[in-house]
Amino acid sequence: GTAAADLHATIGRAYACRGEREKARKHLERARVLALNTHGDHHEKYADILVDCSRPDGSDPSERLAREADIRRALAIYRARGVGGEQVIRALFTLQWNLGEQASAGASAKADEIEPVLNEALAEAAKSPGVEFPKIASIHTAMANVWAGRSQYAEAEKIARQAVTLHLKSHPDSLETGWGFFVL
Repeated sequence: GTAAADLHATIGRAYACRGEREKARKHLERARVLALNTHGDHHEKYADILVDCSRPDGSDPSERLAREADIRRALAIYRARGVGGEQVIRALFTLQWNLGEQASAGASAKADEIEPVLNEALAEAAKSPGVEFPKIASIHTAMANVWAGRSQYAEAEKIARQAVTLHLKSHPDSLETGWGFFVL
């Protein structure tokens, strides 16, 4: 049921963060099946698992298009159910990560899709003034990377500095803060 799906999802995310993609995949796939059987394929819990299963870190490059489709499906579920906030922002962050991986692997047109996804995440965050979303700092880092890729370094630096400020405020000792500094 729900508790088992949540447990497998938590274990899967932990393994993914440790870089143990095969162990993560096993638990996340089990969570996906449990969520599907418990809630059906139009429930936000199922969408959450689709996003978790779609992290591009260390995944087989041949799976990236399918993972992109799963993230877009999760976003469609969220929209149909009126879900916003953290779940949507996390899905959009994962989508831009996926698009970036595809662009780096030679599908250069995917790079043009990143900025609109990031802008959508920022617009979603703006709907909840005063609420801090942890992924917003990373979204700023990704946006700075987009601008740097266009050789618009002054704008990239400005956004990267905002990202680092946000990272330092919310999680100063995290790996994401390190990436923020790297992009800056």
